[in-house]
Amino acid sequence: ADLVLAALSGAQAQLGAEAPAAWTRIQRDLETLASATTAVRARSSLAEAVAALASNGPKEYTADLMRTLLGIDIAVDTDSLAFAATTGNATSVPVQVSVPSWSLPVSIALRVDPFPGWTVTSGPAQAIKPAGTARFALQTAVPKKVDGPFDLSFTCDVRGDGWRLSFTDHTGPSRLTVTDWLVVGPFENESGEVIDTTVHPPELKLDVTTRYQTRNGVQSWKPIRTTADGRLDLTAHFADADRAVAYAVASVRAARDIPVVITYTGMTPTDGVLLYVNGEQIGTPWRFNQWGSTLLQGGNNVVFAVLSNLDGDWRAGMQVEPMAPLAPGELIAVPANELSNVAALRGTAKAAPEGRNLPHARGLDW
Repeated sequence: ADLVLAALSGAQAQLGAEAPAAWTRIQRDLETLASATTAVRARSSLAEAVAALASNGPKEYTADLMRTLLGIDIAVDTDSLAFAATTGNATSVPVQVSVPSWSLPVSIALRVDPFPGWTVTSGPAQAIKPAGTARFALQTAVPKKVDGPFDLSFTCDVRGDGWRLSFTDHTGPSRLTVTDWLVVGPFENESGEVIDTTVHPPELKLDVTTRYQTRNGVQSWKPIRTTADGRLDLTAHFADADRAVAYAVASVRAARDIPVVITYTGMTPTDGVLLYVNGEQIGTPWRFNQWGSTLLQGGNNVVFAVLSNLDGDWRAGMQVEPMAPLAPGELIAVPANELSNVAALRGTAKAAPEGRNLPHARGLDW
């Protein structure tokens, strides 16, 4: 009874004025039930409450409401879904739907709203008893390979004894791992700080066509792809990573303006980073890990990382999580072989401001 009462209270908070008037009486009845009362009476009260909601007429509710009211939980294997998208192979995507012991026996059917050109079938409806689980397989075929996060919408049709409800939800890979970078270095970490206080040439003017004098001789920007775990392995790239500074650039291509959260994770507290997106610094005072929100602009967005290291283990990774629903291909990492074509990385996007005559400018255009 307590679990059903909690479910109704939570669902009522979400529905607000749309909650059926009968729920007030049902909740009052549940509060008077003795703790030793069998689950049958509590479940009967829940069935009455759900039937009252269904009597309001056909409407698609949210997954959060159904999770609160009936405890329905849907788990989609998003890795399999991402595999189908990135390989173009026909894939069976496992979906598990579970109902808790205090809930009602239901019949569940899934209906997927595929993207243009996609084919996704879910199979027939399945009955689930309280404390039970049903397993579906989304037979998924995509017309061509596509990278990046996306939100695949689906509707769940829930039927019980004399009532029917439906709710909408979405699933898919939620983050973009930035896999392709151009890197130059290593420069000497002259200050020995987690972030070197010395400003090296790539930081003065970003141009991936330029070569620089490093402690390993003259070096150009070189493409690096992350390892299987999404890490940029600078230890393997540089012969000597101790007390070193490197610069890395990437580009994230957005089909439109997209709000995102960017997370950059180092391996050890001696891996420092300053992170810039389209010339604006994002992040926190904690230089080992950086995260922050920003608005990516439609087109190519430049990610510029100033990387410092004090010991030999130098690896890091960056993920971009969109805060808005996306279709496949709307947010991708620009491949390394295309980065040199991004105008903002070639020093041609805009002229440097005149600043060489300012005090303490050291004759440079800052």
